[in-house]
Amino acid sequence: MLAMLSGRGRAGGSWTMTFGGRCERQARMLERIRRFLGYQLTIAELIGLGLIVGTPYLIVGTIWSTTHTAHLQRMHGADLVVSFLGSIVSWPVLLFSDVCMT
Repeated sequence: MLAMLSGRGRAGGSWTMTFGGRCERQARMLERIRRFLGYQLTIAELIGLGLIVGTPYLIVGTIWSTTHTAHLQRMHGADLVVSFLGSIVSWPVLLFSDVCMT
């Protein structure tokens, strides 16, 4: 691979080293990432996004937890509540792995 210097010259200011166009592609990708990460949201938009994403997650978790209650039979009081709420929150892990919540 040959390294070539391209740019507008010393007066223009920006010299970039390219290796088959890789640096330009990386620079464009980094610019897109900076633009995406630089996007600002208001508090109301963040709350709305949390509700839109969180509501289906909690509904599925509640349905999954109410249909898988075998581990709750021997529990009482705070242990029962914490275990049930934990299974609502961690339903994807419990769904894809055979975790016993005892």
